[in-house]
Amino acid sequence: MSNKEQNQTPDAPIDAYSEYLELAEGHRPPHLYQLLEIELFCPHPERIEQAVRRQFRKIKPFEENPDRIIRELIQDVMTHIATAKTILGSAEQKQEYDDRLAKALKIDRDEILRSRTAARPPEHSLTIIAGPTQVGNTLKLLPDKMVSLGADPHTVVCLPSLRMAPKQATIEQEHGRWMLRCAGENLMTLVNDHRCFERRLQDDDVIDLVGYRIRFARIDAREPSRSAIPPPLSLVIRSGPSVADPLMNLLSPASVLIGQCDTSLWQLGGKGVSTHHAKVQADGAFWQLRDLHSEGGTHLNGERIESSILAHRDEIKLGPYEIQVRLRK
Repeated sequence: MSNKEQNQTPDAPIDAYSEYLELAEGHRPPHLYQLLEIELFCPHPERIEQAVRRQFRKIKPFEENPDRIIRELIQDVMTHIATAKTILGSAEQKQEYDDRLAKALKIDRDEILRSRTAARPPEHSLTIIAGPTQVGNTLKLLPDKMVSLGADPHTVVCLPSLRMAPKQATIEQEHGRWMLRCAGENLMTLVNDHRCFERRLQDDDVIDLVGYRIRFARIDAREPSRSAIPPPLSLVIRSGPSVADPLMNLLSPASVLIGQCDTSLWQLGGKGVSTHHAKVQADGAFWQLRDLHSEGGTHLNGERIESSILAHRDEIKLGPYEIQVRLRK
C-alpha cells in the first residue's frame, strides 16, 4: 500500500486519478484532455492513441487491488479512458465534445488552435525488426514526447526479456534531432553494432537493446516493394540449455549475431558456443546462415556449413542447441 493510501481516511476518499495516473489536482472527473495529459483540443490522432495506451499501462497493474472500493474507483477511471479513446478517436464526436468543452470553459477553441504553434506530424518511427516478441510493431515518434524503452510495462515501448532493464533507454528530440540515451551507465546499447551511451540518431540506424533490434527510420507513405524481401523468420530452440529468450523473430533487413558475448543479439551460453558463433541475415529474397569461424562449427540438417540459405523447417545445430527454422508466408 502506498503512503497516500495509508494516509487516507474515510472522510477523504482516494483520488484515483492522482493516485494511479499521477494527474495534477483539479476538477474531478477531469476533462478528456486532462485525463490523457495532452494539450487542449489536440488535433493529432497519433498523439491521442499514444496517450490512451500510456494511461492504460499506468493504471492496469492496480485493477486487481484487494480493496473492493478501490477496485471500483480504478474501474471507473479505466472506463473514463476508454470513453476518451472512443470520443477523441472519432472526428465527429471529437468536434461535438470540443464545442461543449470550449463552452463549459468559456474559451474560444478556434482562437486557441490558431494561436498555438501546431505540433509537427510524426516524421520518424521505431520498428522492432528482431526479438523474442512484438516483431513488426511500429511506433511513430512525436516531436514533444520522450519515448522510454525497457521491460517495465510502464515504459512507452515495453520489451519483455529477462536481460532487459526495467528502463533500458530513452529517445527524445532535442533541437530538431532525435537523441538515444542509455538509462544507466552499465546498460548495454548498440547502434549499428557499436556500443554507445548517447547517440544522435540518423535515418535507418539500427538499435540493439539486449535481445531486440529496432530500426529508426523516416516515415515514408509509399509502400515498399516486397519482391526481393524474405518472409518473416523465426528461430526456435527445440533442445538445449535454458536461455532467457528461446525464440528469436526477424523481419528484413534485420540480422542476428548468435554467440556468448554480451553484444550478441541472441545470447546463447553453454559448452561449444563461441563468443561470436554464427550470424543470420537477409540475402536478397532469402535468409542466410553464416558460421563465424566458430570452434565447434555450425551444422545445418546434419552437415557442417560455412554459409547456407535457410528453408522452412531446417534444423540448425549450434553447440548444445538444436534450433528449428520457421518461415512465415
